[in-house]
Amino acid sequence: MDTSTFKLFIDHFDKYAVKERPIVLLIDSVSSHVSMSVLEDAKSKGIELYRLVPNATHLMQPLDKGVFGPLKQKWH
Repeated sequence: MDTSTFKLFIDHFDKYAVKERPIVLLIDSVSSHVSMSVLEDAKSKGIELYRLVPNATHLMQPLDKGVFGPLKQKWH
């Protein structure tokens, strides 16, 4: 995902998310998510973006580590 695609995602998320704001959206630490213009745009729409610590996604997504990770290893 690049910055322009992330901007499109934020616009799509804003369109379909509940209208009660603020909304907290957890994101990973991919460099494309660090665009100041996208962060400001999200904030203006009432979307608070919180970046997860690098290499900690597995802590927030246990299925990735315990189920899908081993499944992908078997597939490969």
